[in-house]
Amino acid sequence: MHMLRDARIMSGSAAISVLMAVLRSILVLRILGPTTMGIWKTVMVIYMTGEFLRLGITKGLSLRLPEFTGQNREEEVDGDLRTAGAYIVFAGMAFAAILLLASLFATNDQYALALQLMAVVMLLAQPHQYLRELAGARQRFDLRGRELMLAGVVDLLGALVLSYCFGLTGIGLATVIGIAIPVLYLWRNQPDAFRCGFRFERAKVLMTAGIPMSLGDSMFGLLRYLDLLLLTPLLGPTMAGYYAVSMMINEFSVFVANFGVAQVISSHMLKEYGRVGCVKSVVVFYEAPIRLFSYVLPPVLALGTLFVGPVVKVVLPQYTAGIEAAEITVWGVFFLSMHSAVTPFFRAAARFGVVLKMLASSLVITAAGQWLVLSNGGGLRGAAWMSLAALCVFVNAELFVARDAAGERAGDIVGFLASINLPLALMVLLTQLMEGAEVGLVTQAGVIFAVYAPVLAIYESRFSMLRMVKQNG
Repeated sequence: MHMLRDARIMSGSAAISVLMAVLRSILVLRILGPTTMGIWKTVMVIYMTGEFLRLGITKGLSLRLPEFTGQNREEEVDGDLRTAGAYIVFAGMAFAAILLLASLFATNDQYALALQLMAVVMLLAQPHQYLRELAGARQRFDLRGRELMLAGVVDLLGALVLSYCFGLTGIGLATVIGIAIPVLYLWRNQPDAFRCGFRFERAKVLMTAGIPMSLGDSMFGLLRYLDLLLLTPLLGPTMAGYYAVSMMINEFSVFVANFGVAQVISSHMLKEYGRVGCVKSVVVFYEAPIRLFSYVLPPVLALGTLFVGPVVKVVLPQYTAGIEAAEITVWGVFFLSMHSAVTPFFRAAARFGVVLKMLASSLVITAAGQWLVLSNGGGLRGAAWMSLAALCVFVNAELFVARDAAGERAGDIVGFLASINLPLALMVLLTQLMEGAEVGLVTQAGVIFAVYAPVLAIYESRFSMLRMVKQNG
């Protein structure tokens, strides 16, 4: 299965890129200091709004292009590329103009400078996201992997050197360069990306296809950040700052899951769906990765809970108050990976509407739950457990909808979900039992491996996922 090979390439590249990003973040925080970093981080929030101005165009392209490729409808592919490419250039220029105008009204010179630098960032960020989506939709994952590594290296070196030399201007220039060079690299290797031929009717079709997915991504992101959004007003900014370690785990795991899992599965799955037109035939595209995650990730995450504390104490000693919450947040990587694997299936199964309704309900229920926990002394640990529970319930509901869309019986779906969650439940229980044990990390790690080895052997003998990965490596 080529999908597993591509997932391995992208996951490895994303993981290395994340490690470089972590190193960059720690060193830049020390170089710039809290005031300068606070100004840049505040303005960088604007980067997250890019998806809204893209109006689902790039998401629509990433969904439609693989299907049309599978159907050999190259005229449709060409039309979508022309419209999306033209629109994305316009979107970048519009973003830049808005931010330059806003900088004229900034009362603080530092914020004005940051907005001007951000205008250049957003000018380049729109084609960057488009070129990345295009590479994924075309299954050019060797190219995407190389680009991720290139972006990581440029961003790391540029941020350290320029921040040290020029402060706020330096971190802004480093961000610009860290996007500009990957854009040129992707553009050079994808000559079909930008061509004239924008059509408003086709843009509307792309928006119709892409907006539900964009909305789903935004709502799921809000679900992940509800704990932080409520922590600040209820417990204060200092407590929210301690929670930054949990947020770092959350953000970097999502980065790896999105680039290493979701994009790869989406491209392969939708191309096959376009070819055969049958929902049941593409279930394997998300089921195989989920089966693999279900019994490979739990022992890895268990080890993560053991070592996150010692690492934070050495690297970021001022954040030790957030260690307990971070140890809980580590388990969320399991559900974030599952979510990334199953999300592309909802395009083929036409179930985005159901998922959006579930997300809306989850947001209301989770917000109420977090408020109750934090208002009654739950603290960071309570917020982390509530966030984990919300992810668990929502992702399992997603999997239920996906299996139901493929015509599976309710009893069989429940059995599937039980087999998926059992290894994680075992590891969570084991680590909780060892929490107060007066033994070293090496001993605890040995207990984890000894207890889990039979589980791994049973699952591998039945599903052979590790063997499949090795054969497709």
